[in-house]
Amino acid sequence: MNPTAEHPSLRLPVTDADRHAAELRIRQAHSQGRLSDSEFDRRLGQIAGASTRRELNATFLGLIHVPESALDRYGPELREPSGNRPLAAIAHFTGLISWIVGPGLIFLLAEKGTYARREAAKAFNFQVIAAVALILGGILSAAVLTDPLDAILFPVLWLGWLLGTIMGGAKAAQGENWQNPVRKLVKLDLLPEK
Repeated sequence: MNPTAEHPSLRLPVTDADRHAAELRIRQAHSQGRLSDSEFDRRLGQIAGASTRRELNATFLGLIHVPESALDRYGPELREPSGNRPLAAIAHFTGLISWIVGPGLIFLLAEKGTYARREAAKAFNFQVIAAVALILGGILSAAVLTDPLDAILFPVLWLGWLLGTIMGGAKAAQGENWQNPVRKLVKLDLLPEK
């Protein structure tokens, strides 16, 4: 048997008992402060939507340690992101000075399927959305809005971009699989985030 072949158990359907056990582990991690409230809610939703054990395993990304010898066979998606955290954080923070260039380069250079590559894709997609919002906000301010709103709209958009970029980098540095709220509203995936 090929040692890197996927274990057949990963294709098995998830049972109610599997979901219950996974939910208990996620609740324990949350109570220990290892998950933020939003990350806890996201992972509970992921558990509820999992149809295979592979999908269920993905809810534990960064929370459990899997021996290196078992990663390829029992779910490489469980590989802990600790080694990729600095690069993942840099992918977000480079957006502050290089717009999409830094996140794009890290996406191209990072190994496929790694935490750093996923975070670089998230950073890239967010930077594009933020740029479009800032451009549209500038056009609206110049062409349509009245003077008091001119003074508010662009700074609010700029502050949203700044905070979104910093928060993405901070969450990546912590190894969290954080989803920017803007990305929940705007489903623009120029680079795949998986």
